[in-house]
Amino acid sequence: MIYSEANVLWTFPDPSAPLVGDPHLSPLGETCLVEFSFQIAERRSEAVSLLFDRVASYRCTLRQALSPPVLRTFQGRLTEITGSAWKDEVLAALMDNGTPPSSPLRHLVICFEEGPCYDFICGGFEARSRP
Repeated sequence: MIYSEANVLWTFPDPSAPLVGDPHLSPLGETCLVEFSFQIAERRSEAVSLLFDRVASYRCTLRQALSPPVLRTFQGRLTEITGSAWKDEVLAALMDNGTPPSSPLRHLVICFEEGPCYDFICGGFEARSRP
């Protein structure tokens, strides 16, 4: 994964807090939901949901297939990639198939310390957290 530029859009509420369990991805048609929880105190946790809308494509890369530079760049934060060859490829396929997107697409990436790393070609995202 080599990208020309990355812009951080959202970061974990407490980057030093350990995850409780593994992150969970739920594809729901053109929407994807990534859910995970942090331990923020001895007996308290905070649940986070990232909702990605108008998803044209997504992928999951497991920890063993992630390079150290990718983890350093994307771990603990949701980042938008500009100059993405994968986004260009997906957009070209949509155009060739006669289904152009109704608004611009973005390449968004989030990685977890122990993996995985999720990439989305989508319209946008919404972050929600709750105790």
